[in-house]
Amino acid sequence: MNFSKWILGAALLFSAQIASVQGASYSSCDPCDPCYESKSCDLCDIDFCDVEYDFYVDALYWKLCKSDLDIDGDDDEGDYVGHDWCWGWRLGAIAHYENWNLGLRYTSFCSDAKNSNGGDAKHEFDYKVLDIEIGRDCCICDGISLRPIVGAKLAWIDDDFDKSDNNDGGEGSIDYCGYGLFLGFEGRWEICSYCACDRDIPLAFVTRATTGVLHGTFEYGSLENADHDTYKDECLYNPVHELFLGLDMSFCDICGCGSGFFQIGYEVQHWGSWREILSDDDLASWGLGGMVLRFGVGF
Repeated sequence: MNFSKWILGAALLFSAQIASVQGASYSSCDPCDPCYESKSCDLCDIDFCDVEYDFYVDALYWKLCKSDLDIDGDDDEGDYVGHDWCWGWRLGAIAHYENWNLGLRYTSFCSDAKNSNGGDAKHEFDYKVLDIEIGRDCCICDGISLRPIVGAKLAWIDDDFDKSDNNDGGEGSIDYCGYGLFLGFEGRWEICSYCACDRDIPLAFVTRATTGVLHGTFEYGSLENADHDTYKDECLYNPVHELFLGLDMSFCDICGCGSGFFQIGYEVQHWGSWREILSDDDLASWGLGGMVLRFGVGF
């Protein structure tokens, strides 16, 4: 009991988010059941009555960090537009057939920031990403399972920076559209079973790591201090890396026909080879990170 409380407290203290672990990725409360692992899969003879589904919603409490948001000024204080923590959301669904599964998830996150140094400077960032992935659950040993995944990522991002009220300032925008492939894995390690209200609740450590490359198109808006005419519809390949660590609590046999799960964890993302808004030839990078709370059901 004390050990379980310590784990839960450590997860909260760690700012844990659930980002992509898809505890939903495991339709069984015991994915290492030998009967579950030994099932065969003939994709040409799928019985749709045997397909199981998970649906989940994530509450994201993230912060944006970006490298090209400096402000021209006379002193060293207040010369950078820094973003605060703010909320976003994610919707996901997974279809399971035997050991195989197909997942979709859509993430939306918007963040605005303002700072003053001889004038107002504003930055607006609108992030929308769709992931489509295929995975297979594999049993490593008792209580430990691994899910290799491969998928496609589509991204639509608006990046706007305005510091025109500052001395020698400028304003500009980037409308980004990208698509590409990624691969990675998800893991699940059942630590113990937590007893509450006469019900055993499996408590598991979950993780997810992916890496991919997107073919991105940068469309530039009006600029005051930079000439991007030669970069209209410029194409770059952008590396994208994601990592998630968290805890999963599953609630089996709800109403005799379904299950529920709750996750809390921490997710980080890194996007590279990004164009600076107010520069003709410089590259920037940016990242997102923070807590995610996931609430899901399966049937």
